[in-house]
Amino acid sequence: MAIKKTLEERIKSRARAAWKAQLAYERAYEREIDKDIQQFRAETANAYKMAEPGQRPRSILAEGDSWARYMIGKAIPFHLPKIDARNRVMNVASPGHTAAEMLTGNAAKKLGQRIKRGPGKNRKFDVIYFSGGGNDLLGNDRFANFLNRYQSGMTPAQIVNSGALNAAFRELAKHYTTLVQLRDDNSPNTLIYFNAYDFAYPTGEPACGFLGPWLKPHLEDCGAPPSLWLDVVALFLRRYKTFLDKFAATAGSGLVVLGTQGTLNKESDWDNEIHPKDPPFRRLAQVVQLQLVKDFP
Repeated sequence: MAIKKTLEERIKSRARAAWKAQLAYERAYEREIDKDIQQFRAETANAYKMAEPGQRPRSILAEGDSWARYMIGKAIPFHLPKIDARNRVMNVASPGHTAAEMLTGNAAKKLGQRIKRGPGKNRKFDVIYFSGGGNDLLGNDRFANFLNRYQSGMTPAQIVNSGALNAAFRELAKHYTTLVQLRDDNSPNTLIYFNAYDFAYPTGEPACGFLGPWLKPHLEDCGAPPSLWLDVVALFLRRYKTFLDKFAATAGSGLVVLGTQGTLNKESDWDNEIHPKDPPFRRLAQVVQLQLVKDFP
């Protein structure tokens, strides 16, 4: 009994430590977001004022998960102004957030207010860069829901539970529809760029020492052989991209799915199972830059 009690106390202590670390993590990002917004508004007002003919700033509102704000100062939106000084980014993303969290309740209301206010007086954002859906599908051990128990000879397509995945896509579509409605109500000419992520490596590597892993444990639990892991994850993400493409084609105008998949092609590009390292994030940002130049030359 004493051993069991000690073990329970250890588990509770670790859970409290993880909760405190997560809380401190989120507060640090909230402070950074407030600082970023203030800096963005001051610098963007000046950029519009000083712009040469044909060099008007491209104003971007970035909302999303860790692919929009990972480690402080890292992720795709942070690289956009470094690639091209015309790109002005107001980044309000927070790592770990789901599309459901961002696009319901007070969070959705706040996002609508930010879209309405725009980058400055009498101006609207050119683009809303949105990275949301990854945590809805993978966070809190959700990946397990989309894997069938492996039987000898099964293909990656047979391992992925299509019924469960399609149901998850239908839920995501409801939230994405809210985003489109917020845009339509507050800034109808603003484009929405959807992040499609890239083909992750199921290495079992966690983030920050205590977050994740998200992929490898569930592939092991379902019995899939390691030789199929990469293919299962790639198929899962391709189906997500296909879902995004169909949504963008039918849910309204001005919706763009970014062609990020296939940009990173080696394990060393990744910081952990689902987050790239910073230089690879810049390569992904180059994909966004190509789309920005196409839409706002």
